Amino acid sequence: MTKKVIEFVCSANKSRSPTAELIANNYISDNNIEGYIATSSGIYVRDIQESYSQAEQIPLKFCKQIISIALERNRTKNDLFSEVESKELERIITDLSKFDIEGHDLRIFQEQAYRAMIIFNEEERIYRAKVIKRLGIRGGSKSTPEQTKFREDTVLILGMGSHHVEFVKSIYSNRHPIIDTIKNYAYGTPNEPVEDGYGKGLEKYLETISVLKQGVHDALNKYFSIQPSHF
Repeated sequence: MTKKVIEFVCSANKSRSPTAELIANNYISDNNIEGYIATSSGIYVRDIQESYSQAEQIPLKFCKQIISIALERNRTKNDLFSEVESKELERIITDLSKFDIEGHDLRIFQEQAYRAMIIFNEEERIYRAKVIKRLGIRGGSKSTPEQTKFREDTVLILGMGSHHVEFVKSIYSNRHPIIDTIKNYAYGTPNEPVEDGYGKGLEKYLETISVLKQGVHDALNKYFSIQPSHF
């Protein structure tokens, strides 16, 4: 029998949504719910695979996002950039608000963003495994991220933030499963995302996944309370 799918969506399908998938499948198993399975995907997976494999390929918008996270972290931990590098990157970000950068500044920006991204990716792999174990979430890490796409069998799709929901709605124009953010579906808070711990340290990952665990449980309690009995 084909199972109904509950899908969780984030940006890269590396941390938040695969963890939500594990939490949801734990919930389904623990409550002996038949006919359902959880999965996950990311709205930028294809872009990341195609564009971010080398420093010079990283889009400027993504560089700015990575560098901003890295500079904020560096102000307290001082573990990514020297004082000179920090000042140079802060100058480039300031210049970005006035005009596009090019040449030498662009190369510096891309190279430093790529270096930070490599560090953040490895931390994400380690921290996610630690936090999942600490919180008692069963299951292994997803080996290959999946791009968000149309699925006939999906009945509930929950994104981490509003931009994930907007993307999902754009590919489900002719069919309408329930599509919402986790927090809005569970608590009625439309402008409150599940924040990403990417690049922000172990404690932020612990906070993010703790919030995610509670949010997934509350969202599924709501969903199954209005479905034919599966408990």
